[in-house]
Order: sequence, then structure tokens, then C-alpha cells
Amino acid sequence: MTPHSRLLAATLTILLGSCLSPTSLLANDIAEIPDFMGDWSGEWTNPKGGYYRNSFKLMARVIGKGDNIYEVQFVEEFDKRVRPYLVATARAQGNTLVLQSGDWNATFSEGVCKGAGIPIDGELMEFELRKIQRVSPTKGQEPPADAIVLYDGSGLDAWGTGSKNGAVWKIQNNGDLVSIPANPETRERNNLYTKEHFEACRIHLEFKVPYEPYNRFQHRANSGVFFQNTYEVQILDSYGNTGSWDDVGAIYKVSPPRVNASFPPGEWQTLDVEYHPAEFNLGGTLVALPKITVYLNGVMVQKDQTITSQTSHGWKGRQPEPEYVTGPVWLQDHGHQISFRNIWIQKL
Repeated sequence: MTPHSRLLAATLTILLGSCLSPTSLLANDIAEIPDFMGDWSGEWTNPKGGYYRNSFKLMARVIGKGDNIYEVQFVEEFDKRVRPYLVATARAQGNTLVLQSGDWNATFSEGVCKGAGIPIDGELMEFELRKIQRVSPTKGQEPPADAIVLYDGSGLDAWGTGSKNGAVWKIQNNGDLVSIPANPETRERNNLYTKEHFEACRIHLEFKVPYEPYNRFQHRANSGVFFQNTYEVQILDSYGNTGSWDDVGAIYKVSPPRVNASFPPGEWQTLDVEYHPAEFNLGGTLVALPKITVYLNGVMVQKDQTITSQTSHGWKGRQPEPEYVTGPVWLQDHGHQISFRNIWIQKL
């Protein structure tokens, strides 16, 4: 598929809306991750004074948009809800990424970025950044002695599937568990369910999203972790997004993450979730809504968040019901090749 046909397909997806399958037409259009893309960290090299005399930090996210186009976000820190110094478009020219926007300029090449810009309420200053790869502090975390190992690369004995026509969940030679879409244009899904049902629990899992440069919004590497069939913690390629209620770490369409702590596609990320179901009295009257705490890549993005309604598409807006105080945990097949590993759960 040529770049022009990719863009045409993406445009048709937006324009036709419900006339097309909800699964992205380009879900399997996975690209290699460019060297420029990802996190950059460094400092202002000649701070002029005032605030910047003691705060030299400068960081950048480089997000691929396809066709050698990139969005660059300059910020003071990652994993904070801070106003960017600059969000601008850059274009790759051979092995160099070049940005020119107003008084800002930057070149990214061979893991080094050099440039100059004007921070908020500041003067023109030079900076130097280097490409980095952040690692979640819970990556590779071993399961506690009382945990149930759901997936360790050796098999899927703890899991069952729904449809026989949806994705095929395959264990790769390296032990990664990957959902392979059977047909990106079909509505058929094949979610992976735990055979055992759980009430209050704590789960750890690691995931990696592919790079889909021509896909946008909910069509960009979408999946999720569901509790009791009804409450979804979103998985998505949200790298560089603001962190809305349908981004990674969100309680889908209920609560946005406190910050967007996502890593770039192609890098392993972690979700650590503690879930407590709704409570009912003996008469079946609801006395407490479910609550959830979520850490994305070691950063708390939900804290004791009350889940006010069910999040599943067919049930949105409905309050919990007594029969939904226990149920399986499941991984969503949304037509994208998401990788998983090191999944374990504790009953609380």
C-alpha cells in the first residue's frame, strides 16, 4: 500500500464512519519504528537567568505521523500535566530530522538533538538533547508467592477464548503473546478470558503496542483489560496524547488518567491495577461502587477511582448489578497486534 493510498483509506474511515467496520482498515499496516521517534532528554546549555538559572531540564517527544512527518513536543518534564514549550511539525531529510517553527529550530541526528528556542517568558536559548529509552520500575516484576500466574510464556492453560473467527492468540518464539487479527475488516472479535473468576484482585501485566503511523485516535493500536466483563482499563498507542478518557490508563469513557505516562510504540510498558468490585447488601441494594487504582509504567494514573458506570460498549451508563461482583479478567481483541507477557494476579 502506497503512502497516498494509506492516507486515502484513513480519510475514508473518518468520512464514512459507521458505514465501515469499527476495526481500523489499517490495523495490520504496521511500520518499523523510525530512529527519531521516542523520548529525548537534556538541558538548556546557556540558561539566561531567572527561573532557568536553576532549572536546566528540557525534554522532547517525537511522534511519527507517516510520510516522514513528525510531531515534536518540547516539555520541561515527562509524566506531568505541564504546558509544552512548543508543539511543532518536523520533517525527516535523510538521516536528519529538521524542525523550524518561529524562533525555534532543532536537528535530530544519530541520537543527538541540538537547537535553540524560547521557553515560556524566556529569551532565546540553546539546548542539547539525547535519545533515551525509559524503563518502567515494575518491568519484569516477579509474581508474589500467593499470586496466580496467568501467562509466563509457557502456555495458555489459564485462558479461554470467545469467537472462533476472530483473532488468533499466538505465542511467539520469544514467549510473547500476540493477538493476530484474522480479518481487520470484520466485526468478529476474539477476546481472551481467564477461566477462573475473580472479585477483588491485583493484576500485573506487560504490553507492547505496534507502530501504526497512518492510524489515528481509537484506531491506533487499541486493546484493553476488562474486569468482570464490564470495566475496562484502556490500552492504546497514546504516546504524545494529552491523556483523555479514552487514552491508555483511562477507565474507558469514565475517568481520564491523571497524566499520560505512556511510552512510545515498540517499547514494553506495564500496567499494575488494583480492583475492588461493587458492594451490595443482602437485599441486593448497591451500597458501594467499584473502585480501581492504576499504575502505568510505575506512575499512578488512577487512585481509588470510583467507577460510576459500566464501561463496555453495550452497557455504558448502567450502574453495577449484583450478578457482576465476580467474573473473568479478559484481554481485548480490537483488531491490532498487541503483545503481552508476564501476567499474574493476586486475590485480595
